[in-house]
Amino acid sequence: MLRTVQRRVRTWKALHGEAPEVMFELRHEPGVMGISDFTELKGVEITISGKPFEHLLYHYRLAYSGWRYAQVIQGGESFIALSEGATECPICQWRRAPRASHG
Repeated sequence: MLRTVQRRVRTWKALHGEAPEVMFELRHEPGVMGISDFTELKGVEITISGKPFEHLLYHYRLAYSGWRYAQVIQGGESFIALSEGATECPICQWRRAPRASHG
């Protein structure tokens, strides 16, 4: 079956040529989308009293303006950490949060 598929692909390419590159324009509108995620700082070790401080950064960004917010989260990713990061974000406190947030 693999050889049949490979043969058909070769035949299609010979008849139609390589597939053209497709580009989709990203158009962000103000106040529509915010993006959130957790980020780990690679190559950076933070210690408190000589012991490693296990943490992540909660990162929130508005898609249109590029405005960013980051907050240190102790421990790992969790719903509680996501909720705390989103609650502390100034945009959310001003009640001007985007209509859609993606994380």
